Amino acid sequence: MKENINHVSDFKWRNRVFVVVENGRIDLLNSIIENKKKLEERDFVVVLVRDNKSYIDGQEMSAKFTKSIFRKIKHSRKNYSLFLIGKDGEVKHSYLENT
Repeated sequence: MKENINHVSDFKWRNRVFVVVENGRIDLLNSIIENKKKLEERDFVVVLVRDNKSYIDGQEMSAKFTKSIFRKIKHSRKNYSLFLIGKDGEVKHSYLENT
């Protein structure tokens, strides 16, 4: 499935997307991993952004996909580390890294 994903809009109307910008907070990443099954049941896909690359389930995504993620979240301030993108493809909420 991930091989066919080239743009964040490929999830539109199928999945909600959590974009996690890795900032060294292991507790946040562990919480997401622990709740992976529950997130999948609710049609969530988790995208991890680390070192200007993006990953889904540990698999590095294409540069085109990563660029589409950065375009989607570019208007948010730098201290945000978690973004919720709805099924309609719009950013619904941004969360500060200390929340």
